[in-house]
Amino acid sequence: MWGESSFVTYIEGCNTPFYDTNHLQAIVVDLYYTEGTMIKYSSLKNWYVREEECRHGIYNFIMKRGLCDEDKSRISWTWVETGSTITWQYSSIVLKGDDVIGEFYYVSLKNSYQWWGRRGAKMIHIGKNYRSMIVSKIIYICKSRNYYRGLVQVQRKIDTHVTLHVIVHTLYFWYN
Repeated sequence: MWGESSFVTYIEGCNTPFYDTNHLQAIVVDLYYTEGTMIKYSSLKNWYVREEECRHGIYNFIMKRGLCDEDKSRISWTWVETGSTITWQYSSIVLKGDDVIGEFYYVSLKNSYQWWGRRGAKMIHIGKNYRSMIVSKIIYICKSRNYYRGLVQVQRKIDTHVTLHVIVHTLYFWYN
């Protein structure tokens, strides 16, 4: 939680050495925005790629939530990730104030030793005159699986101007 009219940039980075067993990373991040606050939150995840026999890997479970509760606040999540065996990542933003902006960007690269990725984003629009963008770009190689689940919900208001963009691209490569 930051004070009125704050500008915050937060960058986190994770990587891990090779282990002899599977490991779990579970994260919950909650951000609250007051009037005029702008926060850019970036995550860079570079996990090791597990072996073909599926003995080693990171199970990556992520929940990130943001509440733009007051006017003229802005949240921007950026997520770049590669290497985890399993990723379950769902982020959400509630745009409650007026003239607020919510952005979510996701880029991932998965190879054939990374079982699956389940990811998505949720934007809930309650205030007036807001903009939101969800961009998800994923590259999968061979046997990996991808599931995307998204929700954009707009509460009814008579004098509301809404700008929404949802872009989901997935590219699969298969080779022997």
